[in-house]
Amino acid sequence: MKIGEVSEALGISVSNIRFYEKKGLIGPDRDKESKYRNYSDEDINELKQIIVLRKMGVTIETITDVLNEDISISEAISSQLDSLDEEEKRINASRELCKKAMSEVRKNPNELVSLFDYVGEEEKLGVKFPVIDELVDGVSKYVDVDSFILSLPFGGYLYTNTRFKRIATMAIVLWLAVLIGLVIYLIITRK
Repeated sequence: MKIGEVSEALGISVSNIRFYEKKGLIGPDRDKESKYRNYSDEDINELKQIIVLRKMGVTIETITDVLNEDISISEAISSQLDSLDEEEKRINASRELCKKAMSEVRKNPNELVSLFDYVGEEEKLGVKFPVIDELVDGVSKYVDVDSFILSLPFGGYLYTNTRFKRIATMAIVLWLAVLIGLVIYLIITRK
């Protein structure tokens, strides 16, 4: 099958298929004369596996490990379930906080402040709320974090993993802070 036929048969874009090729997840043979890619049944089955794993939210790096047989599909799915459980806990904590806030705000619109202590107590009990990183989010608007991450070794893995993307963004923020601090130090010591 040609790439357009595979795209239509599987319901994914040609660019997605090419992305998976660039990441080394699939490697269809090329016709010797026309140089067009020819997708075998094995290539199509690998694409189906990739699609199912991506729909689960499994990272490209983990899929690479599965295809290279570094980890089993069961291990990859189990790890993804753990990640989703953690995310679900955060979502549920936020949902409960919203419900509590609606109840409190109906009584007194200024009572939202009282929920600050509630959040602190819940976090002490192990409840996890979403991480607040406005500084990191603000800097990422001005710095092309995506291009920087993709240029790194294992950048594709970092790029598709939200947690690592946030860590990389924080590293850039810290690097910029050190650079600014150094410039200020040099300016002060020159006088």
